[in-house]
Amino acid sequence: AYRDLRLRSLQLAPDAYGSTFAEESAEGDDFWVGRVAAAQTLLAWDGDTAIGTATGIRDQHETASREIVGVWVEPSARGYGVGAALILAIVEWARDAAAPAVALWVSDGNDAARRLYEQCGFVATGQRDHVRDDLWEERMRRPLG
Repeated sequence: AYRDLRLRSLQLAPDAYGSTFAEESAEGDDFWVGRVAAAQTLLAWDGDTAIGTATGIRDQHETASREIVGVWVEPSARGYGVGAALILAIVEWARDAAAPAVALWVSDGNDAARRLYEQCGFVATGQRDHVRDDLWEERMRRPLG
């Protein structure tokens, strides 16, 4: 379910991620099992259908903090709080780990995601990163006090 949802997200929103559909669709089962085992990956369900996902990992830029990656909600499920619920669940996971903060990256032009992250307490840091081609993203952060 996670693999299918992740690949769908890469097809429908290729500029929202550092990875590409071509790269990840070529991966075998071991890649997907390892990816889920190495992180806190959540799925939101509507009956038997996975409709959203978010993953928490150790932050590579800030010691002891956590980072949210791979947030995605099916277009038909947006506007119902699914994305916020996933993000806030990862925030709680980070808080339980005594992390001082949670961060994430948002692609330039992904205004709907930026608004969602702001509603969940994240603020832009001004730190920017070049992902590929002409795709840039900005780091957002939420302190956990």
